[in-house]
Amino acid sequence: MDNHSDLNSSPTIEFGLYVDKLPSEIYDSYMDMTTGAGLGIVNLFADTQTDAISYVTFRKLIKKENFASTLKPLDTRYTTMLDRLRDFRNWAAHVPQSLINAEMVSAEKIDRDAKSKLLQPRTEIKVPIYEAHGTEILVELYRDCYLSLKRFRELYLRVCEDYTQLIGKAIKVDYAVFENREYKPESIQDISYSMQRNKFKPM
Repeated sequence: MDNHSDLNSSPTIEFGLYVDKLPSEIYDSYMDMTTGAGLGIVNLFADTQTDAISYVTFRKLIKKENFASTLKPLDTRYTTMLDRLRDFRNWAAHVPQSLINAEMVSAEKIDRDAKSKLLQPRTEIKVPIYEAHGTEILVELYRDCYLSLKRFRELYLRVCEDYTQLIGKAIKVDYAVFENREYKPESIQDISYSMQRNKFKPM
């Protein structure tokens, strides 16, 4: 996706052999590559929990401080994007009860008695496993990722603009490459998790 120089154009997708369906392992590999990273980025932008490190909580903190007037207020375009990301984050970060209701609604479109059948006690529960997926499902995943990338870039540039206004200097964000990451019993993640559970005890 990152090779598209013009983000206003529509992506071109070619699947060659997989005209109607493709093996599950191909679809699953794309899901693994996109979903985790995408949800992590959404958390950085739109997590509204009070203890979150996100752009939304940053803007709320700024309003309470003396330098709130330093930053331009967010217009409707940005607030709408953040609201949509928040809604997606709240839905995707857990298993919502609405999935059960959605299953009933979907089933009733096929069978009028589907709801009562779904509510019947069962002695056998089956977990669905798909050996293949319709190619259009992967196409939709690609389109969603493509549109998300456009929103992420736009919000990222706004974050950089805000930070530049706060410190009065232009910033550059780049990778810091390390040769090896060694295991440490008291990692930053371990300490953070202890703090989150109010179990952290300083030495």
